[in-house]
Amino acid sequence: MAKSLNNVLLAKDFSHKYNPDIIRSIFLSINPTVPINLTEELIKNHKKLIEKYQKICFEWYFDKKNEKTEKVEQVLNLFIEGKFAKANFLIMELIKQKENSTIRKIFLNLRFNFTKMHLNPESQEKIKNWNKLIMDKNYSEADKIRKELWKIFKNS
Repeated sequence: MAKSLNNVLLAKDFSHKYNPDIIRSIFLSINPTVPINLTEELIKNHKKLIEKYQKICFEWYFDKKNEKTEKVEQVLNLFIEGKFAKANFLIMELIKQKENSTIRKIFLNLRFNFTKMHLNPESQEKIKNWNKLIMDKNYSEADKIRKELWKIFKNS
């Protein structure tokens, strides 16, 4: 990018055009001493990653286990030490292990905006209904409720 070529994107312009969590995700995935090659493909990939992270925060409502504080601290310390690749590797491992509470706590500490998304108190009754439908093996009705809750969550 060069100012003379008119292909420079200011941070404030980026945040107006894209979700600010995308740039946060990009910054947390690269070596801070290396210039960023900000391409549409990179932005698209991080947009998908943010959507995946949003889903994890949504899933937390259905399986609220205690977070593993030592894992949260380990990941955050790796970010502080500038070991971004290791930190992101651990996050991916936690995702594979379905440690949604731990992942959500990490994202809260990293101040991602999507962690502010929530289900309203009225949704708790729908979650109870969803759990009952799952227990009764009525998966099609449970899926409908889950989709409805996802819409509420995305619009919060």
